Amino acid sequence: MQHYKDKRVAVVASTKEEGDILFHILRSFGIEQIKVMLDPREVLRLEPQETFQLFILRHETQGLTGLSLMQRIRASGHYGMENYLLLVDSVTEAMRPLFEEFDLRYVLPKPFTADRIAGRLEALLRAEADLSNFELTMRSARGAYYSGLLTMARELCLSLFRTHGYQERILTLLGEIALKEKKTNEARKFFTAALKVNPGFLPATHRMAVAHMYDRNFQEAAAMLDELLPRNPLNLQLLADSGQASYETGNYDKARLTMLHLKQLDEKDRMAADVLAKVAMAEGRVLDACRHLRKSHSDAELVQFLNNEGVRLSKEKDLDGAIRMYEQCLGEVHDSEFAHAIYYNLGLAHAKRRESGQAAQYFQMALARKPDFVKAQQALARLEPMGA
Repeated sequence: MQHYKDKRVAVVASTKEEGDILFHILRSFGIEQIKVMLDPREVLRLEPQETFQLFILRHETQGLTGLSLMQRIRASGHYGMENYLLLVDSVTEAMRPLFEEFDLRYVLPKPFTADRIAGRLEALLRAEADLSNFELTMRSARGAYYSGLLTMARELCLSLFRTHGYQERILTLLGEIALKEKKTNEARKFFTAALKVNPGFLPATHRMAVAHMYDRNFQEAAAMLDELLPRNPLNLQLLADSGQASYETGNYDKARLTMLHLKQLDEKDRMAADVLAKVAMAEGRVLDACRHLRKSHSDAELVQFLNNEGVRLSKEKDLDGAIRMYEQCLGEVHDSEFAHAIYYNLGLAHAKRRESGQAAQYFQMALARKPDFVKAQQALARLEPMGA
């Protein structure tokens, strides 16, 4: 346990009192570099260089559960396979797939007495000091993958493959690496091999569905994800992928319900907001789409989303729909410093309909907001000969 004394530990507690108890328990182990937080999102706002080797997370926190935070930390690219101690009111069956997939071995249900917490922490520190070479290498490979070091991750996996043969965790990670590199055929071979070793291994099935999504085979992906969701309902990426696949197949009701479930686990989830906004757009509820994006997107990102939707409608020859969408959007973003982009696109849509007067009016409004907007200047100049 001596090797932990110079490590940094992050604590996310539900109350100050709980945080104080955890702080003093850690100090009793000789650990001095401790950061206690009550807002789970504070962890995600920290600078990348401010990393931790151990996290103690309370699951029941407002707006972002402990298990959701763990998934966000792993997906951030700033961390590898750091250790976690999860404090949870009670362990449910819905949690167990995440425990397996994320190698979360140290979980403590209530009561959270000082003795029980100290005992679980001591078990964690002792076990982590005596990991097998396989576990150490597997964690290094997974950590390299999370950090974007794909060549290193592959080399570590192949070294394990040579010494330990066909194991579902090795094969699935090799498939994930191939997916990151957009090699979907290679990825599917690894996932198929993993599922031959362990037909019930949920991560391999999930990644197989993602491979179908990469190839835009959304129907098959949606069917696989629909079957997986009831078995792993707290997995943020699984929910996001399922919602996206449902949207792409036109199953808007399923997409909406899945994304609302995702927002219960992380109220600021960006994919949930994106899919809910796209569903609202498809159903003609433009203001609802804007409101879905408000919690998780900046003004610039909101305007970019709206512009992309307008461009899509324009490409589909639905200029009337694009104009209606932009006009409704102005009610939400007219005070934004980026509103000039909406006025500009309204001008383009009217110009395509050969309505030069209205087009000129919107280009001028864009320039009133941003006088150095070169595209609006050029578009207005092109209109002038038409109006002469």
